[in-house]
Amino acid sequence: MARLKGTLIANGNAYSNMSFAPTVDLRLGGQNGFIPDYRTYLSNSAYVQRNVIPFLIEYPRGFNHLPNPEIWIGTLKSLVETQALTIEGLNGKVNVSYTENAIGSSGEMQEDFTQVTRERSTPSFTWVERQGRPVHLFFNGWIFYLIGHPDTQTPMINALPQNADKYFDFLPDFNSMSVLFVEPDPFQRRVIEAWLCVNMMPKTSGDLNGKRDLASAMSDRKVTIDFTAMTMMSLGVNQFGQWLLNQLNYVGLNPHTRRSAIETISANITGARHEESASGTVNGGTTDAFYSGNIGYLDQVNDIATTQNDSVDGNGVTRKDINYNTSELRDFSAGAGIVNNPSWVLSTPDDKTK
Repeated sequence: MARLKGTLIANGNAYSNMSFAPTVDLRLGGQNGFIPDYRTYLSNSAYVQRNVIPFLIEYPRGFNHLPNPEIWIGTLKSLVETQALTIEGLNGKVNVSYTENAIGSSGEMQEDFTQVTRERSTPSFTWVERQGRPVHLFFNGWIFYLIGHPDTQTPMINALPQNADKYFDFLPDFNSMSVLFVEPDPFQRRVIEAWLCVNMMPKTSGDLNGKRDLASAMSDRKVTIDFTAMTMMSLGVNQFGQWLLNQLNYVGLNPHTRRSAIETISANITGARHEESASGTVNGGTTDAFYSGNIGYLDQVNDIATTQNDSVDGNGVTRKDINYNTSELRDFSAGAGIVNNPSWVLSTPDDKTK
């Protein structure tokens, strides 16, 4: 079925001027009239919401005055961009308020516009806590050092010896971050929507509690942090988001052709063997036999491949027999004698092979 002309509205036309992604023309694709029109079903394609991509734009300036600032900054970037289990609270719903006055005595009301508002975004991140509780410690440090300590209500950054001769202003960029949240199209190449949130500060360091319950299984811990935010949504914000998406190079990024995360075997594993030696007799003479235990699949294949009996009969078949009392391997080919091999032990005469 050929795609009808006009399935997509031209970018920049009418209501598509705020979008960078392909947008269907709503004049086509109606399927809920008298009868479905399958010729236009492409225009009826549903929107499926995609996960936002968070980009850390600005970090709290106060991190520059803490010990190891590169760790503080790098940790924040990692937590925001790649470690969050969920991100919620982004909103762009527009509400319109009206005043109303009675019309006549029938109960009808005339409504007239009074205000347009956008619902506030309250970003909320959830992380899986790691060993040592680093997520909680990070946000505790952010609050204590840059916002305030519960015992003094002042930032602890003043207590650091390295800041003894420094004076800090307490403007929002000192203790807040800015994040751009971008919802991309299915190919992550075009912006569907974008939220630029500034003045983001943690409202909590996450739950910190203890318990004892011997009858219940232990559990992991999720850390949920709500943030303050002032949010901007506009064509300019979408353009900023589009510029960031343009920096992503997906060429050659094929999960199917990725190298293996592990490409070698541990030396302690390759060197692990069970070895023992024994004395025996071959053709009436005494000899020392060495047995290398096959405790791994590779070891077994490679070892046995090098310890084959080369004596064959006229039909090309090596004939062997076992003395069950002495665990001796007897080779009847080419007049060979008895070879002691402690590792060849069969449980019953029924296991004998020729």
